[in-house]
Order: sequence, then structure tokens, then C-alpha cells
Amino acid sequence: MSRVPVRNAAALGLGQLDPKSEQPTGCSVTVTEHIDQRLELPLKWIDFDAIPVLLANCFLVQHQPGEFVLSLGQLTAPPLVGTPEDIKAQVTELTQVPIRTIARYGLTRDRVTELIALLEAALIEHDRLNSG
Repeated sequence: MSRVPVRNAAALGLGQLDPKSEQPTGCSVTVTEHIDQRLELPLKWIDFDAIPVLLANCFLVQHQPGEFVLSLGQLTAPPLVGTPEDIKAQVTELTQVPIRTIARYGLTRDRVTELIALLEAALIEHDRLNSG
């Protein structure tokens, strides 16, 4: 059976787009059958543009030993219209505001660590490019 170690995602810039193709770049996988044979294969995102981008503004993380479940949700405030008195009456009738679950992901502890590093690197790059 092949072992497939993947290099550190943050160091490889997995969150970046190729300026020409506008596709994600920067990762390869090393497949090791025997200790003295290695085959490096580039990774290619498929159906990248076919998947819609959804706004996630609520997050829930659950865990047990070695495993995490990351749930992403979308909260949209209920429409409140009318006079200030009408709006106050509508608010008092609310019993909850729903969060629509848009995705749930299971991750190992190692993948959570990679995701954190990738997000931190992306945040630093975002702030560097957008400061000023």
C-alpha cells in the first residue's frame, strides 16, 4: 500500500491562485512504494469553478480524540419592516433565529493544524496587501 505524505500546506501557498489560469496552485504529493523509490505528482484542483462560493458567518467546532468536525453556517437576520412599533412587535414574537448549515467537514488533528497555518498565512498576506 502507498504512503502519501503531503507537505505543509501553508509553506506551499495552497491558498493562492495562479495569475494566468486563476486556479489554485502550489502542492505536490510524494508517493512512496519502497524506501528507495519516489514518484512526485502535482496536485490539480478539478471542478474548481463549478462549485458555488457560499457565505459562511457562523462556525461550530466539535471534537473527540484525534478528530474534529467543522460545521459552517449562514445566519441571515429575519426581515423586520414597518413602523418602529411594528418592528418591536415582530421582534418580541421571535423565538429563534435559524442558522442554515451549508457544510460539515471532518478533519484529523493534523489537517486542523494545516488549516490553521493556511488561514493564518492568508490573513497575513491579505493584511499586507490591503493595509494603508
